[in-house]
Amino acid sequence: MKPLLLIILISILQLSCSKKNSDTAFLNGEWMSDSLKVKNNDHWREFLHFKNGKLLAQTTWWGKNYVLNKNLDIQNNKFTDAKGNTYSINIIDSLTIEVKGNEYYGRFIKEQVQSEDIDTAINEFEQAQKNRNQLIGNWKIIKLEKKLRSDADQKDPINQEFLKSTEFEKLLDIPTSSINHINLDLENFTIHLKNEKNYQYPYVLGPESFELFSEDMIFNLKYKIESPQQFRIKTYNTAGIYIDIIFAKQ
Repeated sequence: MKPLLLIILISILQLSCSKKNSDTAFLNGEWMSDSLKVKNNDHWREFLHFKNGKLLAQTTWWGKNYVLNKNLDIQNNKFTDAKGNTYSINIIDSLTIEVKGNEYYGRFIKEQVQSEDIDTAINEFEQAQKNRNQLIGNWKIIKLEKKLRSDADQKDPINQEFLKSTEFEKLLDIPTSSINHINLDLENFTIHLKNEKNYQYPYVLGPESFELFSEDMIFNLKYKIESPQQFRIKTYNTAGIYIDIIFAKQ
């Protein structure tokens, strides 16, 4: 290859990379960390949500806060968080970026499936954080509400016996009659039994459900907050019975 042609190609490549690194529109969408190194961090994965020259949110489903930063302007591929820490963004390729700051390094991969509405996706983190803050504490079972699934024969004697039976009154296979209370902190969902034993599950809280982790199993529990002093966990079993376990704050 002739030297002049080689110089031209290198120049084009450099200009292309320079334009690519300054094009904030390229960042639009959600990015998930593939590698993350942060001093004294309490989470192992983060998500970055970019839109129109802004870092709309930096989030995680793990850690004390689900929403780490919001609405940060990007200038010259840099942004500064609320604490005054500055981070630089380096675009590696069309699917990979690196974010570097003081005692911070993250390699992020662009999500293949993007949310149709990035604001809605961020709202899920915000709502989950709000709900978790409200649920932290001790909760006592005050009532159970049971009903058959809508397509079941409501008058069938067998179904009515199932409905009356206490056999299905369980939370994670633990009879509710043996539960003294449950406790939620920032990391664990703990069931305290009347015999003073307890079962502890690390969890992630979504806007409408818990994911509880036990060794190699994940339990999904739907919930609904009804007031600052009351919430319910909604369960369903193979007998076709819906059981809502209603808790009051202690």
